[in-house]
Amino acid sequence: MKELFYISLLVCYCTFAHGQPRLGIADFAVDTANFGIGLYGEYSLGSTVLTNRMYMDFYQGRYLEAEVLDKASKRLVQFNKAGGDIKYGLYFSQNLNKVIKKKGLSYFVNVADRVHWDLLFTDDLFKAVFYGNKMFEGDTAEMGTFEGNFQRYQQFQLGLIKTNENKSAIGMGLSFLKGQQFYQLDITRANLYTSMLGMENNLDLEYRTVESDPDNTDMNDMSGWGASVDAFYQLPYYMLQNTPEHESDWKGYLRIEARDLGLIVWNDRTRVRVKDSVYHNEGILIPTGLALSPTWEEEQRDSLKQLLQPETYTGSLTSILPATFHLRMYQANSSGLFVSMGTVLRTFANYSPMIYLGGGKTFSYKLSIGGTMEFGGYGRFNLGVEAKTRIKGYELVLGSRSLGGILFPETGGGNSAFISITKNF
Repeated sequence: MKELFYISLLVCYCTFAHGQPRLGIADFAVDTANFGIGLYGEYSLGSTVLTNRMYMDFYQGRYLEAEVLDKASKRLVQFNKAGGDIKYGLYFSQNLNKVIKKKGLSYFVNVADRVHWDLLFTDDLFKAVFYGNKMFEGDTAEMGTFEGNFQRYQQFQLGLIKTNENKSAIGMGLSFLKGQQFYQLDITRANLYTSMLGMENNLDLEYRTVESDPDNTDMNDMSGWGASVDAFYQLPYYMLQNTPEHESDWKGYLRIEARDLGLIVWNDRTRVRVKDSVYHNEGILIPTGLALSPTWEEEQRDSLKQLLQPETYTGSLTSILPATFHLRMYQANSSGLFVSMGTVLRTFANYSPMIYLGGGKTFSYKLSIGGTMEFGGYGRFNLGVEAKTRIKGYELVLGSRSLGGILFPETGGGNSAFISITKNF
């Protein structure tokens, strides 16, 4: 059990995959320019319990100190979450006004590498894994309802964006997806009873894993194929309504968008493993000392061997992408001040609804700085910062949505950064 949990954490962290990808197809629009190109990259990692210090200690092979675990365990609730994304790529967009005389119409081509992962686990599982099951003497640790998902795929996207004279806009992008790797672990039941004095224990376990073709996991391999749709609609919105006597100085927009509505069909070499059994053991099943280290002694591997030899089936399988639904309001005034607020929902991602509030100032055409506050998602509370500058015709945007996790790694569970470089011609 502990080994499976560690494997899930290691896979998720090594892929360096928190919240939702920052960039959407609305960012690919070109208004007055003929065409634009851009490079971008972003990663995000977040958890309601796991901290940055835990990630780094485990990744570097260091022992997890009791003080670090104690601080993290204070954040536990019955069901806890972790997750993240990584996305990087390039895009090209062109205004079609001079090509087919369609004013306000542009198309874009976007190519990206995408990674997503998420975890859902109980407080008892965390305690048993990191503290051992001795603390459950005479009691049952309910470690079931564990869900772990990981998928990586490449995206080729083609779309259209129409901007109207009243500043409303609508856009849609269709994507072909090349599936690279998929892994899923669902533990529906894992009840560990430890007798008084720890003389014996019983583990009632039922789990299921899905793994895409294990012999084809590189970027140039194709273990599956799929398709997805992105779409948005944006309309002008004035936070303070205009009147005949006074025109509001605050102007902006209201945007609703949906991202990654799609699926991937994995090939017939996909492996599904299932296990439903009861395991009896004499003595402590998960020693406390081992719980502080990512190592696992050979005798424990042997004693749990039967749990890691499930029935295996091979065949094609379809996975649904974690979809994102985003509602955003943005306002700015003539002095350069701007505010934004919105909410994000994600499906099939073990993601809590997230709301955010942001603001900042545009000091000049070449510089603007802003910040955000986020509540929910794969964390509880996060602070972020973003800066935009223009240098010799290039626009550079960089920032992070997880300052708390970076500044306070022993208590913060978020880690993220993003950067984009664009140029319009």
